[in-house]
Amino acid sequence: MIAKLNEAFSHIYFIEEGHKYLNINTNENLISVTTKKKDYVRQFEGKQKDYWLNRKATEAGITPDEMQEEWDEKRIVGTTRGSIIHDYAENISNRKITAPELNIPGLAKLKRQANLYFKDHIDYVNIATELVVGNDKIGGMIDRLCLNEKGQLGIVDYKTDKEFRESYGKKMKKPYNHLPSDSIHGYYLQVNMYRELLEEKGFNIEFMEIVHFGINNDDYVLLNVPKIDIIW
Repeated sequence: MIAKLNEAFSHIYFIEEGHKYLNINTNENLISVTTKKKDYVRQFEGKQKDYWLNRKATEAGITPDEMQEEWDEKRIVGTTRGSIIHDYAENISNRKITAPELNIPGLAKLKRQANLYFKDHIDYVNIATELVVGNDKIGGMIDRLCLNEKGQLGIVDYKTDKEFRESYGKKMKKPYNHLPSDSIHGYYLQVNMYRELLEEKGFNIEFMEIVHFGINNDDYVLLNVPKIDIIW
């Protein structure tokens, strides 16, 4: 199967610098799946962001600029922690034992959650990790493609958000305005875009999972992703 996957997406390249995807057959830059998702999920910005920035600054007794610096620091730490755990999970799925640096807050807890997840899913058979996929418009990278204990082909996506935010009444933009506009459903949309890219090439995806390793969780959280019809 890996040979067929490589043949199907041999013209799609990921360029580390700038985090870009390229179709080498057309020499066209592609929109990334994560960027495309933002077209539909309403972002935390503008007046909403300003309101919460000022409110949290007032509560903490600091200026909005100082609060923004705190948010930026937390974002950088969270992004770094997420990248390390993604690499750690990829190594485990490839039967490589590594020892990530533990000088970042919360990293040891996420490592423990990752170890437990793979112990609970030891029957999963790895097909590919960090798999680059795409078509003439969209490019993306799938954390893990594997077979479950039933021999079904599926997508596993790792998330390390501090928490998943739920929307109360706010909906995504058309054509997905029947879905709540929150981080969970945004990730559901993202994983379904990966599914669509694979199925366009004839690969039948029978299950999709999001695994959340979170510093506010006692354990990992597994979400079964529902199928969403994708309209490019």
